[in-house]
Amino acid sequence: MEILFSVVPVCVQFQCPVCETGYLIATGKKLMSNPPKHEHVCNRRLCSSIVVLETAYPQLRNIVNSEPLEFPPDFKEQEKKAIN
Repeated sequence: MEILFSVVPVCVQFQCPVCETGYLIATGKKLMSNPPKHEHVCNRRLCSSIVVLETAYPQLRNIVNSEPLEFPPDFKEQEKKAIN
């Protein structure tokens, strides 16, 4: 049985450990270690520190509401129309 839940997208950023005011942004460079690591640069011009982390930031995460939602009465018909 399908159950609907509402979801809220949130952005997770990593604060720069050097200047403590900027945020780290992944450069796209990956280090092939185990586990792989991602190079980041501080977005604050005066800092521009380079930091390596196991996770790439910023991230988009979803927070799921714990209360289930009611299906609209014509949900299945709408779903079939969207597929066709």
